[in-house]
Amino acid sequence: MTYLKFYDVEKERFSTAQNVTLEFPLAQRIVKKLARHFKVTNFSGVRKQTTRWCGHAYSDYSISIPKKATLLLICHEVAHLYNKQYLGDWSHSKKLMRTLKRIVHYALKMLPLWVGNSRVVSLLYTSNRPQEAKIE
Repeated sequence: MTYLKFYDVEKERFSTAQNVTLEFPLAQRIVKKLARHFKVTNFSGVRKQTTRWCGHAYSDYSISIPKKATLLLICHEVAHLYNKQYLGDWSHSKKLMRTLKRIVHYALKMLPLWVGNSRVVSLLYTSNRPQEAKIE
């Protein structure tokens, strides 16, 4: 799967997670919860990225995310760490898409519990058109 096509397919398949925006402290907690649940044992932390809107997974098993990150971005970076640890692969491939699917479905299922506000999350499922849900 080519690089840019991967991002288009990702945003199309996981549009619900793309529409959930999280502030940095909550995003940092969710990254730690996902890494612990999926047993990314080498995980070393989350960095705040101030200059760009995208995230990055580093070879020391840390992640950088912007001040306002989408749930999809967080899951994408955790999927990179998971694939590197268990499959030895950083690439944007079908394997990463399978891992991302597992992580996104788990994150969406657990988000009401993590956020503590199920009403905000339920809005994402009631409308046919995408909504922007800002969770602080």
